[in-house]
Amino acid sequence: MPDHRTSTEPGDGSQTELTRSLHRSAGSFELVFAPVIMALVGLWLDRTFDTVPVFTVGLAVFGAVGAGLTMYFSYHRQLAELAEQGRLPVDRPAGQYHAANRSEPRPVESPEGHR
Repeated sequence: MPDHRTSTEPGDGSQTELTRSLHRSAGSFELVFAPVIMALVGLWLDRTFDTVPVFTVGLAVFGAVGAGLTMYFSYHRQLAELAEQGRLPVDRPAGQYHAANRSEPRPVESPEGHR
């Protein structure tokens, strides 16, 4: 099985917590900047061709959808890799979190006369 790690993802644990959190937050920058950059390109095209803001709106929507799809597919790829390594249950990835953080239900006490 080929190793899909990049140079920013060492496997020896030498990454600091700050580097890991910055790597995880890259998706938020992508979600914000992709539509903004595409809208700016659309604005330039609208001014160049003297059109209504068709390119601006169209390219901004294209950037937002593209960034959303990129996040969706990268999330599912990461889940599949973790499940393949045995670090997540395949049937319900969030099951570990919910089982560890679930509080026991409290019994509801009802007065004797209110049944």
